[in-house]
Formats: sequence, C-alpha cells, structure tokens
Amino acid sequence: MTYIWLLTKSHLHKNKGQSLSLLLIIILAGILMNLGLMVGLHYNQSFDQRAKDLNSADVIIALQKKDPKYISSFEQKLYTDKLSSQIEKQSILYLSGECQYNQDETTKQFAIMNAQSKHQISQISYVEKSKTSYNNPIYLPYLFKTGGNYELGDTFHLRVFSNDGQEEKFSYQVAGFYEETMLATLNSTTTGLILEDAQYQQLSKAFTHTLDAYMYHIQLTDPSLAEVYTTKHTPDVNRSTTLYDCVFYDTIKMARTITSSIGSLLIIAFAFILASISVIVIKFRISHSIEEDMQNIGALKAIGYTGKDIVKSLLLQFLIITIIGSFLGIICSYALLPLLSQMFAIQTGIIWNQGFDIFSSSLTISLLLVLTICVALFSAQKARHLQPIQALRSGLSTHNFKHNIFPLDSFPGNLHILLAGKTFVQSFKQNLFVGMIVASISFAALFASAMYDNISVKFYI
Repeated sequence: MTYIWLLTKSHLHKNKGQSLSLLLIIILAGILMNLGLMVGLHYNQSFDQRAKDLNSADVIIALQKKDPKYISSFEQKLYTDKLSSQIEKQSILYLSGECQYNQDETTKQFAIMNAQSKHQISQISYVEKSKTSYNNPIYLPYLFKTGGNYELGDTFHLRVFSNDGQEEKFSYQVAGFYEETMLATLNSTTTGLILEDAQYQQLSKAFTHTLDAYMYHIQLTDPSLAEVYTTKHTPDVNRSTTLYDCVFYDTIKMARTITSSIGSLLIIAFAFILASISVIVIKFRISHSIEEDMQNIGALKAIGYTGKDIVKSLLLQFLIITIIGSFLGIICSYALLPLLSQMFAIQTGIIWNQGFDIFSSSLTISLLLVLTICVALFSAQKARHLQPIQALRSGLSTHNFKHNIFPLDSFPGNLHILLAGKTFVQSFKQNLFVGMIVASISFAALFASAMYDNISVKFYI
C-alpha cells in the first residue's frame, strides 16, 4: 500500500493547481448540499415544534359580535361538534386596515388583541420588548422586523376602515415584536396586532360601528380533519356588514414555509450542478492524465505496477480531495447557516436555530464520495487495461490513421485561424467539458443572484 500512496502523492504534487480548483468546487458543492438538506429536513419540523411549544390551535375563527343571537347559535354548534377537543374564546377587535410594510401600503384584516388577555391555546411569545415606555405602544409580529424593516421605537401608522364607511388613522410606537404560528404573519387573511389595555379601549370606542369581536382558538380531536371542520363552521353572515375569518393550521404552515421548501430544492439543485461540474473535472483530469502520462504508465507497469495499482492511485487522489472538500464545505455551511435563516425570516418571520445535524452531514459526504468513486473508476479503466508496450508507444497499437482536419499545406485560410480550428477539433471532448462547466457555473451564479435579489431584496407582500 505504501507504493500506491507514493504514487498518489506524486499525482497530487504534480497537479497542485488543478487539485486546488477541484477542491474549491467540492467545497461549494458540500456547502450547498448540506444547507439544502438541513433546510429540507428540518425547517418545516421546526415550525411544527414551535407550534407545539406555543400550544397552537388547529383552527382559528374570528367573528365580529354584532348579532348576539347568531353568536349564541354559532357557539352552540362549535361546542357540540364531536371534533372539537378544546375551545378557548378571546375578546378582540376585528377590523379592516392599512399599514406600511417594507415601503409599501398593505391592506389586511387585523385582529387587535389586548396585551392583558391571557390564553392557553395559541400562546404569544415575545421576541423583543423595549425597555422604554411609550405613550401609544404596539406589539407587531416578528415578520414586521425581519421583512418590514421596523425597529423598536419606530412609528407605526394604522388606517382603520369600519363597515359603515368611517375611517380613522392611528399612530403607535413599536414597543416589541412577538412570535405566534397562526396570526404573526402577512401570508394569512388575518394578521394579529397587540395593544396595551388603554390603547385597546380607545380604539374600541373610536367608531360608532362596533369593532368588538370574538376569536375562537380550537383544538381538534383529529387535526387532519381541520379543513373539513373549517368548511363546516365558516360563519354564515354577510361579509360586507360583519367581518369574519376562518383558517386552519395546515394552510398557515404551508404559506409560511413554502419559501423554505422551494429554497431547499433550489439549493440542492445548485449543489448537484456543482457536483456534476466536479464529476466532469475529475473525468477530464483522469483522461488527460492518462493521455499525458501514457509512457510513464507503461514504465510503471514494466517495473511491476499493475493496472489495479494505477487505478487505486488515481482513485485515492480524488477521494482525498473529495473528503477534504466535503468536510471543509460542511464546516463552512454551518458558518453560513445563520445568514440563510435570516434570509428565510424575511419572508416567514420564523426564528430558526438549527444545530449540528449528523444525518445531513453524513449524507452530504456520502453522496459526494459515491459520485467521485463512480466517475473515477469508470474513467480510469483505460489505464488498467493498457499494455506496457502500447503505453510506451503513447497508446498506439500499430499506426495512427486519424483524418487530418484542416491540412495546413492545402486548406485555404489564415494560418492562425486554421491552427485554432485544428486544435479545437482535436480537443473536442475537452472543449465540450469546459463549455459545460462554464455554462453550469454561469447558470447557477445568475439564478442564485436573481433569486436572492427577488426574495431578499425586492420581496413585497
């Protein structure tokens, strides 16, 4: 085994520049593949875990309380439904309004909650709270910080429209940001805002047309039937006179995690593009090495090296590069993970703290190693079956009868152009590989930059 290792060291020493370029490609492939696998395997699960921690509702129904008789009948149906496991009723203000989000005006239905209200289902978790006291404090979903560019102390303007045509504008100071699975988003029909009791009562009395409403946080005996339950209990009222909403967990989860799902697939796709580039580079490197060192291979076989020994030395060379590149890529991916989490938080408002994942890391290394082994073994078979005498004659068995393309003595044209064309045709496979590499890298770089610009820089709700 020592002599094979010496031969491998010789290959690495001779091709230091090419080995470094291949190492960089594998590092990039390792970074993207590990990031993509972690996002795909754990981001949605982290949302479910956060929902479990906050005891999230399976269904939320909001309904303005303008008709006490209908409210009583509606509640009776909810409480007597066999699918209802636990129901918690909360008093809120329910209204149509407009606010600024990421330099754009957004019109939504807002559920205004009283900071003094306590409930066990769909609990509120404050991510940040200002230590400064404000005259008109408000607490916004964390998404308003990550995607809406609000900071503590900023002024938040809310224009409220009542059903009778009345319109009022209110100004508050951002006193904190909160996290909640169902309401802390703009990807749903209803967005939750939290006011202190004084501001809550002031808003409640500002309109002749009542904004008072109830919100029902419902947990089901079978959460998989949430859509059926929602359809069954959607309030039967005139929306133009009475606001209502009825949403269930799965739709909110899909809306808030769809960016990460698409992102993970794209990241893995980019990783496979880079892995494919590394495969092309390895194939070209081995083929070129065999052609270039044909006589050396013949000499090695003449002094006792077997075809298997030469194949092993070539394979070991690229395995070393792949293992080192994979480990460095995985290490770098964990350094870049907070940036990716922040990018997703711009669209989802979800805090994602992912630790070390041995499964994703192991799968990344395994995939890259399998690709390397397959292409290296396939490409090195020529060296294995090459006879010593044939190798010493630069691979010629008898004579070379290849067609002479662009004969310089008779073909018309500029000499430099003819030489270029001759070289291009003679090295067609090499040029094809180089073209594929450049095209793949250009596509990946352009698509990644365009995706980042549209999602993280120019993203609007």
